[in-house]
Amino acid sequence: MTKFFVAALVALASLWQAGLASAQTAWPTRPVRLILPTVPGGGTDTLARTLQNAVSANLGQSVLIENRPGGAFILATEMVARATDGHTIGMIVVNTHAANVTVQEKLPYDTLKDFTPIINLNSSPNIIAVHPSFPAKTLQELIAEAKANPGKLFYATSGVAGGQHFAGEMLKQSAGIDMVHVPYKGTGASLKDAVSGQVKIIFGNIISAGPHVAAGSLRGLAITGLKRSSTFPDMPTVAELGFPGFDITDSYSIMGPANMPADVVKKIHDAFREAMLSPEVQPRLEQQGVVPNLMGPEELGKFVEGEVIKLREIALKANIKGEL
Repeated sequence: MTKFFVAALVALASLWQAGLASAQTAWPTRPVRLILPTVPGGGTDTLARTLQNAVSANLGQSVLIENRPGGAFILATEMVARATDGHTIGMIVVNTHAANVTVQEKLPYDTLKDFTPIINLNSSPNIIAVHPSFPAKTLQELIAEAKANPGKLFYATSGVAGGQHFAGEMLKQSAGIDMVHVPYKGTGASLKDAVSGQVKIIFGNIISAGPHVAAGSLRGLAITGLKRSSTFPDMPTVAELGFPGFDITDSYSIMGPANMPADVVKKIHDAFREAMLSPEVQPRLEQQGVVPNLMGPEELGKFVEGEVIKLREIALKANIKGEL
């Protein structure tokens, strides 16, 4: 009788473990929501839609993209943090996410504790460019112009407290110059005025501003990442022009709510990683100027922590306050 009872317990345990393994490997059991903090057509949206079909195939379920712009990306980010359905993740722009801790008066979530880092997809540098009518042909000449005309040069960005704004303020602090920030309501508006010459200097993401530089409607001076861009291999970085460590990039990451199961995190990580490196997707990413900079969950988590520290220092010195 005892032997029979033990055997029955072993059999039940085996069935339970098999059921648990089946439940784990079955995820996702329905379409996965990917929340984006931007409007359709921008760099974040373009990257997500480029990966959408490949990631859907890798997961075995559709990936449904939801654009939830507004509130300095806080609206979409809070949706990710508060998701309880087990099938919601978000594409996070790391520098804005990290900066909001300092520049916003109050956040409805904890930037580090309320999220599960999954994978960083790419780190897209910004580009410092000027209208062809502007006299500076190099970054050094731009700095000289700014020193000769303190407070009289204006530079455009896509908005307050974004990556381009931080790049501009970091250059001002590093080079000891005074330029006036002109924030626009989005990338399209800032580029329109820069290309028309309404504003002579722009800090723009390389994905959106790069085509204008390639066409000659803007003159590129420098890249804000630590490495030169494969799109413009002859264009120097700010770091190599006398400002070592200068690094402001727009990093696009996938995160979910806190305490996601490790096996689910791995499935999502692997699905996006395979999509980024697939031969079908890579040529499309290259056309957009997207270069993979893949980080796993642990590395991504440390990267976000480092960005919070770095951007806090810049924001406090420049007295940057976010806009909702």
